[in-house]
Amino acid sequence: MKFEYLFKKHPNINKEYFHAAIPPWEISEKEAIKLYVEYVKSLVLDDPDKYESIERLKSGLKYVFKFCKEKGLTFTEYLIYSEEVLPCWVAHLKNHSIDFHTLHALQMSKPVLDSELLEFVIPNFFTNYQRTKQKFYNSKRMKEFGKKAKEKLETIL
Repeated sequence: MKFEYLFKKHPNINKEYFHAAIPPWEISEKEAIKLYVEYVKSLVLDDPDKYESIERLKSGLKYVFKFCKEKGLTFTEYLIYSEEVLPCWVAHLKNHSIDFHTLHALQMSKPVLDSELLEFVIPNFFTNYQRTKQKFYNSKRMKEFGKKAKEKLETIL
């Protein structure tokens, strides 16, 4: 594949999102990265009740469940669990393993972290956190799905 070297150079690029963002015709690396970034930004503010949004939430909850199972954590512990300077969820969000809706489904309150550091790692974190939180709690399908999925997965953990 033409952009395979990009994935090696930037391992945090989500291949699925990348392929969804890139048109089938030839474009430059710079154009591809620009389209990818715009696509990922659009996902943040997507309608939470869309099928694709709920699928991303499912995927995120599965990812967190697997991570918690491997580490012997509850969902509550996950939100504060850290292997380095920042909690693990920060890297998971940055690498698109989870999204903001996953954090809302896990009932994360506003993070108590160095805001400058968090904004450096994930630009516009607090703006996106608030926007997605409002959309999540005003949603019809996603909020209910997230609540039920979290409860079900907690019983297995």
